[in-house]
This record gives sequence, structure tokens and C-alpha cells, in this order.
Amino acid sequence: MPGHRVARGRLQTVSSSGSTTESAVATAATDKTAATDKPAQPLVAGERPALHNLAERAGVRGRIGRVWAGLPGRLIAAAASGGLLVLAFPPYGAWPLAAVSVAALTALLRGQRLRPGFAIGLVFGLAFFVPLLRWTGIYVGPAPWLILAGAQAVYLGLLGAALTLTYRLPAWPVWTAALWVAEEALRDRAPFGGFPWGRLAFAESNSPLAWFAAWGGAPLVTFAVALTGGLLAALGWAAASAWRPGRPTAGATTAPGPPDRPAAPDRPAAPDRPAAPDRPAAPAGPAAPSGPGTTGTPAGSGASVAPADPAGRPPWHRHPVLRPAIGLVAVVAVAALAHPPAPGSGGARTVRVALVQGNVPRLGLDFNAQREAVLRNHVQRTLDLAGEVKAGRQPQPQLVIWPENASDIDPFGNPDAGALIDQAAQAIGVPILVGAVLDGPGPDHTTNAGIVWDPVTGPGQRYVKRHPVPFGEYIPLRKVARLVSKDVDLVGRDMVAGSEPGRLRVGPVELGDVICFEVAYDGIVRDAARGTGLLVVQTNNATFGRSDETYQQLAMSRLRAIEHGQTVLVAATSGVSAIIAPDGRVVQRSAVFTPDLLAAAVPVRAGSTLATRLGALPEWLLVAVAGAALVAAAAPAIRARRADRVRLTPKEQEQP
Repeated sequence: MPGHRVARGRLQTVSSSGSTTESAVATAATDKTAATDKPAQPLVAGERPALHNLAERAGVRGRIGRVWAGLPGRLIAAAASGGLLVLAFPPYGAWPLAAVSVAALTALLRGQRLRPGFAIGLVFGLAFFVPLLRWTGIYVGPAPWLILAGAQAVYLGLLGAALTLTYRLPAWPVWTAALWVAEEALRDRAPFGGFPWGRLAFAESNSPLAWFAAWGGAPLVTFAVALTGGLLAALGWAAASAWRPGRPTAGATTAPGPPDRPAAPDRPAAPDRPAAPDRPAAPAGPAAPSGPGTTGTPAGSGASVAPADPAGRPPWHRHPVLRPAIGLVAVVAVAALAHPPAPGSGGARTVRVALVQGNVPRLGLDFNAQREAVLRNHVQRTLDLAGEVKAGRQPQPQLVIWPENASDIDPFGNPDAGALIDQAAQAIGVPILVGAVLDGPGPDHTTNAGIVWDPVTGPGQRYVKRHPVPFGEYIPLRKVARLVSKDVDLVGRDMVAGSEPGRLRVGPVELGDVICFEVAYDGIVRDAARGTGLLVVQTNNATFGRSDETYQQLAMSRLRAIEHGQTVLVAATSGVSAIIAPDGRVVQRSAVFTPDLLAAAVPVRAGSTLATRLGALPEWLLVAVAGAALVAAAAPAIRARRADRVRLTPKEQEQP
């Protein structure tokens, strides 16, 4: 009687005559003697069945037949790929590695199921976020740092699970890229308002792909990076398939079979499987065409035959390497052409600005203990600038920017602090945008504000930070957080969020103001950029010492300059302060933890980029594409699972 066995990783059929032949995977999957309670998963087109896939389809239980087989090696490779992505971000700045890392993750997820996909994505995320965010634990210990990194890695785990589904779809690199955008859209918003650090777009400020920001914002840049990575993975698979020994390339006329599966010579049908008598022989068809590019081959030659193309396309057009290669060329070409004209560049005027970096007395969280010293540092640097102007060694600025926390003493509640700021404004003779922490509302709350301080009329318009940092400027779930770190009580009063965009009139210009981490949030920056000619980022990075945080934040500011076509002025308490041109170039920058002054005439743009006008529309469209791709990928699998259950006999359904 015929039977089945697994030998050397191949399913074999033993006929009644004793001869052994290899059976098709589909035949083995339907054999009732090897039935399993799991439906067989379809093979990826062009992929040689792996050992564990064959064993699973044969119903062989055990470690080698499980979908988790080979997972430890993939997890190790996922960790290496996540570490590779870290190098794409500042201060390393090897931006091509972002696409390479995406390609590596894509390759590791191919052919996996949901749970292994989640595990691979989670390990990739941990290997990425743990080193990227190490600055969050410099002064508060490892627990908050590792919890934050782990929470962010969960999103990449969900992405990994989702990507295991979309490989079944045609043009899957497009859907892969859309899923990256969807993952970042979710991570940017939840929980507690989200945490956008580590978006693919923020690694690309030096890349040609950064120009996509002017057309669709940071989400479109992420899409371009992920699409490039997906196409690289597709190109690698196609090349490996095309050049695999014994495997024909598209357009080839003949090719021998794989070395471990030699072509069988012509032989009559096996005696236990005679040809059906009621099926007449097929009539002879027309003669196969001959000549260059034909795919015909003599019968019984044992050669593998490439199927004829019904559309009559030439073989080169059907080559599997060409499509991803053409896609990569298209991405590069579009990126080269994506450089937009600066909005209002024909009539751009200039304004002279000065950025004051007063520095802090010492590193660490306790710099606030010398709040008056920080304020006096900024006042003194402004007085020095006024002296330079009076002596003719510096041109007169038209506005001055102080950083976040330049005055951690409320100048409205403390007359001495207000008098010091008045002194600086009157000495320089132009408005100062002052970063200050204000008391209230109530005794248990504060606000983080940018205040326009006029040399004649004193304090005027103000912008209140709309997105205070959870666990940094306010403590959600304080009792629970105290169990994780006793340092949460260093934030004695919770900071209250503002509600209005940071559009302020400072001297001769209307500028948009964002404070510190807000530069990472698309909507907050976009609201500030609409209808203004300059963008200002007031920040205080002294809390994070000499870590990578300040350089990562600077890269975000550079991308925002391209996205909105505006000059970006970064004023930092302890550095890095910078003047960034509308094309993302850093015109001037300071060192860290040193007093400094940056002054320049910068362009003030009229008008806006397409990204500013479209707002979040490109992001939501890509999220919708990702959702549609998941539905399209999951629906056939669900239908197939249901169909498999229906086809089982009642006796088979009763089997465990």
C-alpha cells in the first residue's frame, strides 16, 4: 500500500512497487493519514518550501514542524537590524542605513505568522529604542528609560505582525511602506499624546529623501524610506531566486532541475495510478514558436520550462529583478526632482535676528536650583550684545530670542526677575522672546511659556506650551510612577498645557513658536508655521547632559525647515543653538555647555509649502491604504480557513 514519510526534509511517497517519489506539498497536505488541525499556509511565490513548512503540511508534529522553528536565529538577526537603524540617526548620521535596516526586517518577517512576526518586530524595536533613548535615563536611572523603550518597541512588534500579512499581496513593498506610516501615526499619538522620537523621517535630514517633506511632511519621508527598504528586500529576493543554482531565470528557455531533485526520465504511469479511461488524450496543439525568446523545449528532455507569456512580452520585461530595480530607480529619480521652489522666494525679505545661549551653572536636573544664575546669564549675554552694537562691532538686531527656561523664575510674580528682563530689553532696544516658567493656575500647577517682552511696553503676547512632556513636566498616574522611580517627585507641580498655536508678533515679523519636544509633533509645528514667516524652537537640553538628545532634536528642526520652507531658529539654554536655512542647511550653530551668541540676517518667507497646506491629509491617506492592505491580506486567509473546515468530514472534525 502506498504510504508517506519525511526523509531528509522532503516529503516522499512510497508506492506499492517499492519505488519512492517526491510528492507535491498540496497532495501531502490533503492526505487523510497526515491530517492536522491547522490549515496549510500557502507558499510564497517563487520560494522553495522550507523544512518546517513541509513538515507542517505533512501533519508532522514536533519542534521542526512548528512555525517557531528557526525563530531564535531570526531574533538575533532582528536585534542586529535594530542596532543598525540606530546608526542612521544623529550623532552618527549614516542615513542610508535606515532603508537597509527596513530591508533586513522585511526579509526576516517573510513567511512568518503573526506571533513570530510580533516577536521579531519587538526584538527589532528593543534593539533600536534602548540605545536611541538612553539619554532619558542619564539622571533618573534605568527604569524609566527601559520602560519607555519597551513601550515604543511594542509598536514595532505590532508592525512586524502586520507585515507578515501583506507579503501575500501584489506590489507588497508599497503596502509595507504604508504600514510603517500607520505605525508611526499611532505611536505619535498614544498614550499620553504619543512620543514621536525615532521616526524614520528624522534620520533623513541629510538625505535626498528629505525633500519629500515639502510635499507631504514627515509621513511622506517615512513612506519613501520604508518603500526603499521594501524594494531593496524584493530586489535581493529576486536576485537570489534568479541566480540560485539550478533555478531558471525569467525568459530562459531551459534550465536543469535543482541538484537535489534531478529530472526524472520519461517513464510510464505507475501501476497503482493508471490514467483515467474516460479522459481522452489532449489534441495536439499548434507547433511551438521557435527563435530567440521562445520558451518551448522538447518533450521528455527533463528540462524546466519557463511558461510562455500570454501578452507576448519580451523576456527582459518579465525578469523578476527588473520590477524592484525599476522601483528603486523611480524613488531616486522622484527624490532628485522633489526639490521644491522656496515658497515666496521671489519676494523674500530678510530680518536680522540674535539668539542668546546663556548656559547653565552645571549639568543635571538640579540646574533649576540656581534659577537666578540662569536668568542672569541670559541677561548678561544680551547686555554684551548691546555693547557690541553700540560699539559698531555688531549690526543692530531686529529681534532677540531667548531659550526655554531662560527664566525659571516667574517674572510676573517676582519683581526682581521682571526688572532684569526689562533691563536687557531696554539695553538692546528690540523685543525679546523670553522662555519662562510661570506659576499657576493654582498652587499646584505651572505653565511653560514664550513671552514677547517689548523694550517700551514690557510683556505682551505669550505662547503656552501645548504638549508638556508626560513624566517630565507633569506626572500621569503619580502614585504608580512613584513605584517605578522616586525621582518623579522632582516634578513637584504639574505643568498645564496651552490651547492656542504659537503665532506671535515679535518686532517686524510674525513667527511661529514651539517649545522643546514639540518640534517632533507634526500638528503643533504645522499650526505654528501657517501664516508666519519664521519658525522658532525654544528648548532646554541641559537636563540630558552631553547626550545624543540635542543632536537628534536638531535633525528634527532641519526637517521642519524643509517641510515648511521657513528659516528655523533653535535657541537652546545650553546648546546646541542653530540658525537653519529653509533648505535645511545649518548656517550657524553653537557648542554645548558654553555661553554663545548667534546673529544673522535670515529670509522671511511669504506663502507656504504644499505640506503646510495639505496638513495631515497625506498621513491619513497612507494610513487608510495600510488599513485596506491589511483587510485585503487577511480576508483570503480567513476564507481559506473557513473553507478548510467545511471540507473536513465529520469524522475528521472529531479528531483532536
